[in-house]
Amino acid sequence: MDKLEQAEFVDVFRSLYPEMREKYTWWSYRAGVRSRNIGWRLDYFWVSKDIIPLVVGMEHQELVEGSDHCPITLQLK
Repeated sequence: MDKLEQAEFVDVFRSLYPEMREKYTWWSYRAGVRSRNIGWRLDYFWVSKDIIPLVVGMEHQELVEGSDHCPITLQLK
């Protein structure tokens, strides 16, 4: 992650929502951890600084099930 930042890439989620916590993209299959939101943010959109002005939004699709990861979407102008 540090190398991406050094190469002037930006974590879109952190750029848009710097104060938001407990927003995850992966949960273990252990009983109940997803419903209690005990997970990790393993899935990212990293873009160059030049692209950030084109970013309209980003969402975690936590309600989409069928995997231990949830889809994330990126909206661009």
